[in-house]
Amino acid sequence: MAQVSFDGVTVAIDDVQNNPARYARQLQRAKKSPGYAHCRCKPDGAGKLLRLAIRRYGALFHLARWPEEGPYHDAQLCPLYASAAVAGKKKSDASEAIQQTPSGLNVKLDASLSVRTVEHSPRLSANASGTGRTRRAAPLLGFLQRVWIEADLHIWMGAPARSWGQCNAQVVAALGVGKLNGKPMQDVLHVMRHYEENEAQSIVAEFDDFLGRIKTTPAVSQRGLVLGELRSVMLSSMASSSSFARQSAPSSLRDT
Repeated sequence: MAQVSFDGVTVAIDDVQNNPARYARQLQRAKKSPGYAHCRCKPDGAGKLLRLAIRRYGALFHLARWPEEGPYHDAQLCPLYASAAVAGKKKSDASEAIQQTPSGLNVKLDASLSVRTVEHSPRLSANASGTGRTRRAAPLLGFLQRVWIEADLHIWMGAPARSWGQCNAQVVAALGVGKLNGKPMQDVLHVMRHYEENEAQSIVAEFDDFLGRIKTTPAVSQRGLVLGELRSVMLSSMASSSSFARQSAPSSLRDT
Protein backbone atom coordinates (compact mmCIF):
# COMPACT_ATOMS: atom_id res chain seq x y z
CA MET A 1 0.00 0.00 0.00
CA ALA A 2 1.25 3.47 -0.85
CA GLN A 3 2.42 5.87 1.84
CA VAL A 4 1.58 9.55 2.22
CA SER A 5 3.30 12.34 4.13
CA PHE A 6 2.03 15.58 5.66
CA ASP A 7 2.95 17.80 8.60
CA GLY A 8 6.09 15.80 9.29
CA VAL A 9 4.48 12.34 9.43
CA THR A 10 4.64 9.50 6.92
CA VAL A 11 1.94 6.79 7.12
CA ALA A 12 0.14 4.29 4.93
CA ILE A 13 -2.70 5.88 3.00
CA ASP A 14 -5.17 3.22 4.14
CA ASP A 15 -4.42 4.15 7.77
CA VAL A 16 -5.41 7.76 7.02
CA GLN A 17 -8.53 6.60 5.21
CA ASN A 18 -9.61 4.24 7.99
CA ASN A 19 -8.73 6.62 10.83
CA PRO A 20 -9.25 10.21 9.65
CA ALA A 21 -9.89 11.50 13.17
CA ARG A 22 -6.43 10.33 14.25
CA TYR A 23 -4.76 12.69 11.75
CA ALA A 24 -7.24 15.58 11.82
CA ARG A 25 -4.87 18.11 13.39
CA GLN A 26 -1.92 17.25 11.17
CA LEU A 27 -4.06 17.42 8.04
CA GLN A 28 -5.56 20.72 9.15
CA ARG A 29 -2.10 22.21 9.59
CA ALA A 30 -0.92 20.81 6.24
CA LYS A 31 -3.98 22.28 4.51
CA LYS A 32 -3.00 25.72 5.78
CA SER A 33 0.68 25.31 4.90
CA PRO A 34 1.89 24.21 2.40
CA GLY A 35 -1.70 23.54 1.26
CA TYR A 36 -1.30 19.90 0.24
CA ALA A 37 0.06 16.51 1.27
CA HIS A 38 2.43 14.21 -0.65
CA CYS A 39 1.89 10.73 -2.03
CA ARG A 40 5.02 8.59 -1.90
CA CYS A 41 3.91 5.81 -4.26
CA LYS A 42 6.33 7.16 -6.87
CA PRO A 43 7.61 10.52 -8.13
CA ASP A 44 5.95 12.44 -10.93
CA GLY A 45 7.50 13.06 -14.35
CA ALA A 46 9.76 15.76 -12.91
CA GLY A 47 11.08 13.51 -10.17
CA LYS A 48 9.13 15.22 -7.38
CA LEU A 49 6.69 13.68 -4.96
CA LEU A 50 3.09 13.83 -6.12
CA ARG A 51 0.84 16.37 -4.41
CA LEU A 52 -2.46 15.43 -2.80
CA ALA A 53 -5.38 17.76 -2.23
CA ILE A 54 -6.62 18.04 1.36
CA ARG A 55 -10.38 18.48 1.53
CA ARG A 56 -12.54 19.08 4.54
CA TYR A 57 -15.81 17.15 4.83
CA GLY A 58 -17.70 17.77 8.04
CA ALA A 59 -15.29 17.93 10.96
CA LEU A 60 -12.56 15.84 9.30
CA PHE A 61 -10.07 16.10 6.47
CA HIS A 62 -9.54 13.70 3.59
CA LEU A 63 -6.97 13.20 0.86
CA ALA A 64 -7.79 13.41 -2.85
CA ARG A 65 -5.62 13.21 -5.93
CA TRP A 66 -4.34 16.45 -7.36
CA PRO A 67 -6.13 17.50 -10.57
CA GLU A 68 -4.73 15.83 -13.70
CA GLU A 69 -2.07 13.90 -11.76
CA GLY A 70 -3.98 10.62 -11.47
CA PRO A 71 -1.99 8.82 -14.21
CA TYR A 72 1.30 9.47 -12.36
CA HIS A 73 0.31 7.35 -9.35
CA ASP A 74 1.26 3.68 -9.11
CA ALA A 75 -1.50 1.69 -10.82
CA GLN A 76 -0.84 -1.40 -8.68
CA LEU A 77 -0.31 0.10 -5.24
CA CYS A 78 -2.08 3.44 -5.01
CA PRO A 79 -5.88 3.90 -4.70
CA LEU A 80 -5.47 7.44 -6.07
CA TYR A 81 -4.36 6.22 -9.47
CA ALA A 82 -6.54 7.18 -12.44
CA SER A 83 -5.93 6.36 -16.09
CA ALA A 84 -5.28 9.19 -18.52
CA ALA A 85 -8.72 8.65 -20.06
CA VAL A 86 -10.43 9.06 -16.69
CA ALA A 87 -8.24 11.94 -15.56
CA GLY A 88 -8.83 13.81 -18.81
CA LYS A 89 -12.60 13.58 -18.96
CA LYS A 90 -14.30 16.13 -21.14
CA LYS A 91 -15.94 19.14 -19.54
CA SER A 92 -19.47 18.62 -18.31
CA ASP A 93 -22.33 19.79 -20.49
CA ALA A 94 -24.58 22.44 -18.93
CA SER A 95 -27.61 20.18 -19.34
CA GLU A 96 -26.05 17.16 -17.59
CA ALA A 97 -27.62 16.10 -14.30
CA ILE A 98 -24.21 15.36 -12.74
CA GLN A 99 -21.43 17.79 -13.58
CA GLN A 100 -17.77 17.75 -12.64
CA THR A 101 -16.35 21.00 -11.30
CA PRO A 102 -12.92 21.85 -9.85
CA SER A 103 -14.43 21.87 -6.36
CA GLY A 104 -16.49 18.67 -6.67
CA LEU A 105 -19.71 17.29 -8.13
CA ASN A 106 -22.66 19.52 -8.98
CA VAL A 107 -25.77 17.32 -8.97
CA LYS A 108 -29.39 17.86 -9.89
CA LEU A 109 -31.26 15.00 -8.25
CA ASP A 110 -34.68 13.82 -9.39
CA ALA A 111 -35.96 14.13 -5.83
CA SER A 112 -37.02 17.13 -3.81
CA LEU A 113 -34.96 18.03 -0.74
CA SER A 114 -37.70 20.33 0.54
CA VAL A 115 -41.42 19.66 0.38
CA ARG A 116 -43.96 22.40 0.94
CA THR A 117 -46.70 21.46 3.37
CA VAL A 118 -48.88 24.47 2.50
CA GLU A 119 -50.15 25.66 -0.84
CA HIS A 120 -48.23 28.41 -2.58
CA SER A 121 -49.25 30.86 -5.24
CA PRO A 122 -49.49 29.38 -8.78
CA ARG A 123 -48.60 32.82 -10.14
CA LEU A 124 -45.40 32.83 -8.08
CA SER A 125 -44.50 29.39 -9.38
CA ALA A 126 -45.08 30.46 -12.97
CA ASN A 127 -42.94 33.56 -12.56
CA ALA A 128 -40.16 31.56 -10.89
CA SER A 129 -39.90 29.06 -13.74
CA GLY A 130 -37.05 29.84 -16.08
CA THR A 131 -37.18 29.93 -19.87
CA GLY A 132 -33.59 28.80 -20.39
CA ARG A 133 -32.24 25.38 -21.29
CA THR A 134 -33.66 22.64 -19.10
CA ARG A 135 -31.15 20.65 -17.08
CA ARG A 136 -31.69 16.92 -16.76
CA ALA A 137 -32.16 15.30 -13.36
CA ALA A 138 -30.57 12.09 -12.10
CA PRO A 139 -32.50 9.37 -10.23
CA LEU A 140 -31.15 8.39 -6.83
CA LEU A 141 -29.74 5.07 -8.06
CA GLY A 142 -28.07 6.77 -11.01
CA PHE A 143 -26.50 9.32 -8.65
CA LEU A 144 -25.13 6.57 -6.38
CA GLN A 145 -23.71 4.67 -9.35
CA ARG A 146 -22.03 7.80 -10.69
CA VAL A 147 -20.50 8.62 -7.29
CA TRP A 148 -19.19 5.04 -7.06
CA ILE A 149 -17.53 5.43 -10.47
CA GLU A 150 -16.18 8.92 -9.75
CA ALA A 151 -14.64 7.49 -6.56
CA ASP A 152 -12.97 4.71 -8.63
CA LEU A 153 -14.67 2.10 -6.47
CA HIS A 154 -15.65 0.16 -9.58
CA ILE A 155 -11.94 -0.64 -10.00
CA TRP A 156 -10.29 -3.33 -7.88
CA MET A 157 -6.69 -2.64 -6.93
CA GLY A 158 -5.92 -6.26 -6.06
CA ALA A 159 -5.92 -5.82 -2.27
CA PRO A 160 -7.28 -8.71 -0.14
CA ALA A 161 -10.16 -6.53 1.06
CA ARG A 162 -11.45 -2.96 1.00
CA SER A 163 -12.82 -1.44 4.19
CA TRP A 164 -15.58 1.12 4.52
CA GLY A 165 -12.93 3.59 5.66
CA GLN A 166 -11.30 3.39 2.23
CA CYS A 167 -14.68 3.58 0.46
CA ASN A 168 -15.68 6.53 2.63
CA ALA A 169 -12.48 8.43 1.87
CA GLN A 170 -12.75 7.91 -1.89
CA VAL A 171 -16.45 8.84 -1.96
CA VAL A 172 -15.80 12.03 0.02
CA ALA A 173 -12.90 12.91 -2.29
CA ALA A 174 -15.17 12.47 -5.32
CA LEU A 175 -17.99 14.57 -3.85
CA GLY A 176 -15.63 17.36 -2.92
CA VAL A 177 -17.09 20.73 -1.97
CA GLY A 178 -19.91 20.22 -4.42
CA LYS A 179 -23.61 21.00 -4.61
CA LEU A 180 -26.75 18.89 -4.57
CA ASN A 181 -29.92 20.50 -5.93
CA GLY A 182 -28.29 23.88 -5.51
CA LYS A 183 -27.40 23.36 -1.85
CA PRO A 184 -23.93 22.72 -0.38
CA MET A 185 -23.31 18.98 -0.58
CA GLN A 186 -22.31 18.69 3.06
CA ASP A 187 -25.57 20.31 4.22
CA VAL A 188 -27.83 17.70 2.60
CA LEU A 189 -25.65 14.57 2.24
CA HIS A 190 -23.99 12.89 5.21
CA VAL A 191 -21.35 10.23 4.58
CA MET A 192 -20.97 8.06 7.66
CA ARG A 193 -17.33 7.55 8.49
CA HIS A 194 -15.63 4.36 9.52
CA TYR A 195 -16.70 3.35 13.03
CA GLU A 196 -14.07 3.42 15.75
CA GLU A 197 -14.94 2.59 19.34
CA ASN A 198 -12.95 5.49 20.75
CA GLU A 199 -14.61 7.88 18.27
CA ALA A 200 -18.19 6.72 18.88
CA GLN A 201 -19.28 9.93 20.63
CA SER A 202 -17.90 12.21 17.94
CA ILE A 203 -19.43 10.06 15.17
CA VAL A 204 -22.86 10.33 16.83
CA ALA A 205 -22.32 14.07 17.39
CA GLU A 206 -21.52 14.60 13.70
CA PHE A 207 -24.67 12.73 12.69
CA ASP A 208 -26.80 14.68 15.18
CA ASP A 209 -25.34 17.92 13.83
CA PHE A 210 -26.35 16.87 10.30
CA LEU A 211 -29.87 15.99 11.45
CA GLY A 212 -30.06 19.38 13.17
CA ARG A 213 -29.65 21.06 9.80
CA ILE A 214 -32.56 19.08 8.31
CA LYS A 215 -35.36 21.16 9.78
CA THR A 216 -39.11 20.95 9.38
CA THR A 217 -41.44 23.92 9.76
CA PRO A 218 -45.22 24.21 9.40
CA ALA A 219 -44.61 25.37 5.82
CA VAL A 220 -41.71 23.23 4.59
CA SER A 221 -40.43 19.73 5.33
CA GLN A 222 -36.74 19.33 4.52
CA ARG A 223 -35.00 16.10 3.57
CA GLY A 224 -31.44 14.81 3.54
CA LEU A 225 -29.46 11.83 2.31
CA VAL A 226 -27.26 9.47 4.34
CA LEU A 227 -24.62 7.28 2.73
CA GLY A 228 -23.01 4.56 4.80
CA GLU A 229 -21.96 0.95 5.09
CA LEU A 230 -24.71 -1.67 5.02
CA ARG A 231 -23.73 -4.21 7.67
CA SER A 232 -26.68 -6.61 7.46
CA VAL A 233 -30.12 -7.17 5.93
CA MET A 234 -32.96 -8.48 8.07
CA LEU A 235 -36.56 -9.32 7.35
CA SER A 236 -39.12 -6.96 8.82
CA SER A 237 -41.84 -8.38 11.07
CA MET A 238 -44.34 -8.12 8.21
CA ALA A 239 -42.03 -9.92 5.77
CA SER A 240 -41.29 -12.60 8.37
CA SER A 241 -45.00 -13.19 8.93
CA SER A 242 -45.59 -13.44 5.19
CA SER A 243 -42.70 -15.89 4.78
CA PHE A 244 -43.96 -17.99 7.72
CA ALA A 245 -47.47 -18.06 6.24
CA ARG A 246 -46.17 -19.30 2.89
CA GLN A 247 -44.05 -21.98 4.54
CA SER A 248 -46.95 -23.11 6.72
CA ALA A 249 -49.51 -23.29 3.90
CA PRO A 250 -50.34 -26.61 2.20
CA SER A 251 -48.07 -27.39 -0.75
CA SER A 252 -50.96 -26.89 -3.19
CA LEU A 253 -51.37 -23.28 -1.99
CA ARG A 254 -47.77 -22.15 -1.56
CA ASP A 255 -47.29 -20.93 -5.14
CA THR A 256 -50.69 -19.30 -5.57
